[in-house]
Amino acid sequence: MSEQAGKTAEPTTTDTEHFRRKEGRDAVVSFADNRPATAAQRRLQESADSSPSNRKLQAFQLMADNTKKPAPLKTRTFPAAAIAQRVLVPFKQNAMPSANGRLVMNDAATIEGLTNTAYVNTWNRLSNMGTVPLDRTQFPGVTAGHFAHFINVLGSGTNEMKAAAAGYVIEDQVSFNPSLPDSAKTQVVLGNARLDFVIKRGDSPNISKGIVDITSSGQQGHVLNKRFNKTPYKYIAESTYQSIDFTALHGGAPLLTTSASTLAKKAMHRRANTFINGRLGALNRILEMQSEGVMAGDDTFEARATDAKRAINNLPKKGKWTTRQVAGVDNAILRVNILLSAARQVPLPTLKILIAEAKEKYFVNGRPRW
Repeated sequence: MSEQAGKTAEPTTTDTEHFRRKEGRDAVVSFADNRPATAAQRRLQESADSSPSNRKLQAFQLMADNTKKPAPLKTRTFPAAAIAQRVLVPFKQNAMPSANGRLVMNDAATIEGLTNTAYVNTWNRLSNMGTVPLDRTQFPGVTAGHFAHFINVLGSGTNEMKAAAAGYVIEDQVSFNPSLPDSAKTQVVLGNARLDFVIKRGDSPNISKGIVDITSSGQQGHVLNKRFNKTPYKYIAESTYQSIDFTALHGGAPLLTTSASTLAKKAMHRRANTFINGRLGALNRILEMQSEGVMAGDDTFEARATDAKRAINNLPKKGKWTTRQVAGVDNAILRVNILLSAARQVPLPTLKILIAEAKEKYFVNGRPRW
């Protein structure tokens, strides 16, 4: 055997081409990176994978396994790569972390794993929402408010609104996951910012603190734009999931279970009522400003403005408004508008117009209060 043959052969173009011909043109050739820094990071990750918190996470993932597909429903199939693209992106970290610093990094890795579980669950549910009705129980930990908003915008919102609502659903699944490390506190206000997770390990003077924010790949680096004092935090990272392309998913309103549909309708009713109340409050303020401004000193306007405010304030706080009550408010407003128009002022919208806006905006029927 020659000296050259006895050495470990370096990979050559010929070797690579032979491998690709054998394994397929798209085969990826990879070689182990044994640089000291990389090897240390690999050992740290292996330690995190075998940690008690990670074993709890694996047990939770088994309980919330969504890989069971409903029997032969005609569900759409998406490439695996579409739901496997997520990563923990550190923007600030100590090259030689302390023992507590390593614990912070382990906790961040656990949060990243929980983010992946939440993202895959959310993606799977969205992929089949045209055949499998959505229900809050499918999204462990998601608040009723966030879930109601989520399913409502899926049927009527823009892609941007859908992506934002999905982000809250993913964050809730992580924040309320029982496998979240005890060292991680959620939705912490620092300065003018609200951080998804603040991690603290150890006590002063050896305390180590870190921050992890959950964000989509399209918003990567968002945590750096938040205004807070970053100096005390030796570790700052984002648990990043692949942005969801809603144009590739089932179009139109999703199927909902009965309980989900009821929840969504109640949420829309609350928003419609809030919208109406806000606009009526604005009408009262405009009437007062006109009385003290352009229309000051006009006794007729003052009397009609008082009648309009009284009609508005006499609307029932509970129960549906009758047609007669709505007409009473509108007649008073129309009498005010005659004087406003004569003074070349902008007329006020009637309650009937506000109700029509609420119905169109929030997809509700009938009379307020809904």
